[in-house]
Amino acid sequence: MNPVFLQNALFGGIPREELHGLDLAIEECHFGPDEVIFEEGDEGEHVYLVAEGSVRISKKGRLGRQETLTIQSEGGFFGEMALFDHQLRSARATALEPCILGRMGRDGLDRFLSHSPEAALHFIRTFSKQLRSASSLFIKELQNAERLSLVGTMMSSIVHDFR
Repeated sequence: MNPVFLQNALFGGIPREELHGLDLAIEECHFGPDEVIFEEGDEGEHVYLVAEGSVRISKKGRLGRQETLTIQSEGGFFGEMALFDHQLRSARATALEPCILGRMGRDGLDRFLSHSPEAALHFIRTFSKQLRSASSLFIKELQNAERLSLVGTMMSSIVHDFR
């Protein structure tokens, strides 16, 4: 296993020696630019750890275009939601540049989280931070959409007044 995976934010605060003792079964994967890692609606069997490169997490928007939810770069992780709620993937993940990712299955994640209360607590905090960040971005996008809608309404009114 590539030791850089153990430096991921997912494992923050857990001594490396302890992590080496766990059978996390992290598989190294390589993706090229614009290569889709998984699609919204796919089954989720793995969490991904970013060792090199960056990954765009996006969701299909109102006009059918992919809207960015977040970008995960070196040290980040993604794909964990489907492992917890046993639902289909809620978003698409696409490599933005050449990427080296670690792919860890449900069993490896379960072993890590059951290793110690500190590991589980750290994961919850990190996951909450990512969720809060995605929520903030979503709210900003909604506010921008409302502003654009208001500008459109005002422009229609002005054009109508000139007729």
